[in-house]
Amino acid sequence: MKKLFLTSIAVFAFFMMAVVCKAQTSFSCTERSTCLLDEDLDVVDCVEREEASLFVFNDAETMITHTTDNGKTTYFVHDKEYNSDYDTFIYNVTSDTGNEYLFYVKPDDKSIHVFYTDEDDDIWVVSFKVKAIF
Repeated sequence: MKKLFLTSIAVFAFFMMAVVCKAQTSFSCTERSTCLLDEDLDVVDCVEREEASLFVFNDAETMITHTTDNGKTTYFVHDKEYNSDYDTFIYNVTSDTGNEYLFYVKPDDKSIHVFYTDEDDDIWVVSFKVKAIF
């Protein structure tokens, strides 16, 4: 009887851990386009290429890690919001090198768009085509 009781507690604890623990979310990407925008946010010039990469959002959505063949960058989330009109998650982040970005994540559209301004105040968007979300 004691063994059955201990087994029941262990099973209950396992299921409670599964409920309490929220897993990280990952986006694997296959393509990348880098586009220069004008002041009206219209595309001026674009370069597209195939590129495998992975975005990993930690469970609290306070940190995003982007891994490519060339390396890894970590982004620290300052604030986030959800726009239900466009089904878009918006993250205001700072990279591990101190640069500021806006991430627009659209799970239904399977895309991630990263906006930033360079040292000449040009506005750029880097768009990623998402292959899988897990």
